[in-house]
Amino acid sequence: MGLGGMFGYLLSGQLRQETTETTTIRNSTSSENLNQNSENSTTNFCILCRKRFLDILQIFKSERDVDKQKYLNIVLVALLVEFISFSGLMDILFSFFRFQLKWTDKEYGWFNGIAVGSDSFCIIFIYPLLQKHIGISNLRLALFGLTFKIGSVIILAFTKTSLTAFMSIFLSIYGRFVPTGLRAIASACVNIGKIFSLMSLLQSLGFLIASPLFNGIYPFTLNFFPGTMLLVVAALLTFTACLLIYLDVKSKNQ
Repeated sequence: MGLGGMFGYLLSGQLRQETTETTTIRNSTSSENLNQNSENSTTNFCILCRKRFLDILQIFKSERDVDKQKYLNIVLVALLVEFISFSGLMDILFSFFRFQLKWTDKEYGWFNGIAVGSDSFCIIFIYPLLQKHIGISNLRLALFGLTFKIGSVIILAFTKTSLTAFMSIFLSIYGRFVPTGLRAIASACVNIGKIFSLMSLLQSLGFLIASPLFNGIYPFTLNFFPGTMLLVVAALLTFTACLLIYLDVKSKNQ
């Protein structure tokens, strides 16, 4: 996935600039059959979604120690805020670079390609080394990643040159420590696979919250400070860091 994302970003802008051919595929289907099949599919899909959603909510109804449930709830809130900040950043980042640095999709593809490749390298090799061989907990690795990610976003908010933007990648390469660490913590609290379904639900919810919020507000910030929404992302990540610090301190006191 990481390699696919890296090569996809690196090549997408270049390929778009060098290819102009568009292919249109048209399918002709009976409208009556199509409407009937669509109605049946929609009904079945709604029933399946409702059943799946109720199954996921069983996580909060399971018998569990009060402190452990509170711990899990805080981790899930932190994960939701992380998803919101990531989705919001991705929604506006190309527009920000296009306005601030006059980038095209080619430069943006290089930036994201290098970032995704570096992230993947760190999560495959560095994270297991720190977690298993050195003994750093998932919580502290997530906090470590948050610290560097906040620094990277703040640098981007005030960047004036392409060099500075690319240099910020050296801080953002630990960004995937955050969702990886939080997922590991949450899965350790729940002994069933439903926690991963809940995480997917939180990710979708984060996208739904962030997209209209960031895309709606960002254009109004261009008149006074284009990096405003990036500072909002940094503030959200700081809130997440505060939650993790609270959990770390609480774990020490127990």
